[in-house]
Amino acid sequence: MMEIGIQLYSYSGTELSFEEKLRHAAQAGYSGVEFAGDYGGMTAPELRSRLLSLGLWTRSAHVGLDRIGPELPFLAELGVRYVICPYCVFPDMDAVRRVAQRLNTLGEYAKQYGIRTGFHNHIDEFYKLDGTYILDHLLALTDPALVSFQLDCGWAACAGVSPEAYLAEHAGRFVSIHIKENLGRAVPCAARKKEDPFVTSEGRVLSKEEADARGEAIRHANVKMGTGNLDWRAVAAAALRQNPDTVFIVERESAYAETAKAVCIAEDVAWLKKNL
Repeated sequence: MMEIGIQLYSYSGTELSFEEKLRHAAQAGYSGVEFAGDYGGMTAPELRSRLLSLGLWTRSAHVGLDRIGPELPFLAELGVRYVICPYCVFPDMDAVRRVAQRLNTLGEYAKQYGIRTGFHNHIDEFYKLDGTYILDHLLALTDPALVSFQLDCGWAACAGVSPEAYLAEHAGRFVSIHIKENLGRAVPCAARKKEDPFVTSEGRVLSKEEADARGEAIRHANVKMGTGNLDWRAVAAAALRQNPDTVFIVERESAYAETAKAVCIAEDVAWLKKNL
């Protein structure tokens, strides 16, 4: 049976305490958790002990680029293997190069802690700068010996990219995937200020109606497992072919229908255990 973890950001919008999130994850059937900036105010030994008592592993954590360095000692003591930058803004190639260099530098520093740095995509990393996806640029500009990646399959599919094909194209670079059921399509757009228009890779400016529709598609893309447009058996197989040690993490952005988010999270892992 495949081991599946839960990104704790998934519990945003619920009223569960940190302890309740951990207990819910364990009781729902998840094998581990991925942290997202909140460690419950515990020391690393305290948190590691609590995870062990619940039968949960932790292999990765999302940490902002400016916080990765300071948090490495704590994460190493906790037992984290991958520290992943969850988001950056890329207005131009200079920004891409700066982030890639920072990931390389942090990757070299993280080696002493037995940790690898990484990067996690959203939709707009599939916007093209100089004719190439931003995510492709990051892959090319980072050292494979130092920097790994986590493919958010739901956001890739929402951008019109096949997760299976992308994993195969960049075999060996992905240490983890985010499982996120998708039923939406949103064209990737350039980084922008709030008041600026949305612009596609082809230079087309979206009308207000198109921009509003894009926002709605993104907000409602994350649907119930098994009702979207991804073949999760094929995705899982592709992930394991390119890296037999791929870490599988569910991330639920939003609830579906009138279902409470915690219930959605439990239903996600139940569906995956039954269907993968």
